[in-house]
Amino acid sequence: MIKGLIPLGKYTVVSAGDTSVPYVNHNVVNPMQGVMRISGNNIEAFDGIRWLIVGTSMATVGLTGEAESLLDWARQKRAEEQEMMILAKTNPTVKDLLDKVNAYKDQIEMVKILMKDEVKI
Repeated sequence: MIKGLIPLGKYTVVSAGDTSVPYVNHNVVNPMQGVMRISGNNIEAFDGIRWLIVGTSMATVGLTGEAESLLDWARQKRAEEQEMMILAKTNPTVKDLLDKVNAYKDQIEMVKILMKDEVKI
């Protein structure tokens, strides 16, 4: 039995779920006290007199809206890149333009690196 779920990281979320269990006193005279059983669809605990239903519920675990948005964006970017690669394989003009775009991206990265190292006076 899972007592609870805790989201780990900033991109997971847990909704609903219940961690309450019935209180059962400790009784040395009655060793059956505290025993649990499954009865039908219920989990029950024996309190020494009667069987108490242990509260159960369903919890949902998912991603935050931001995480889903990021994954949707990444999926779209991947599809766009795959489409461009297919076009570049079948069309020399597209391949040439794509090579130029990639060269410009490399140049921009170099300028960014040089700007970081530049001493401001």
